[in-house]
Amino acid sequence: MNAFAHPEVLAKAYMEMSGQVAAGELRVVRGGDHPMSEVRRVHADLRGHRTVGKLVLDPTR
Repeated sequence: MNAFAHPEVLAKAYMEMSGQVAAGELRVVRGGDHPMSEVRRVHADLRGHRTVGKLVLDPTR
């Protein structure tokens, strides 16, 4: 099923998720900040399943 074709499914999921965030039951796991110059290595790590959490590429570094 394509959830984007069914906005009511997404709306329900977002409501549940926002409730979990507000209750402190759900949190973002930061995997690290990396300079844009490391984009190839970061992408290789993602493809190789060597990362945990959300990664940030900083274009100013």
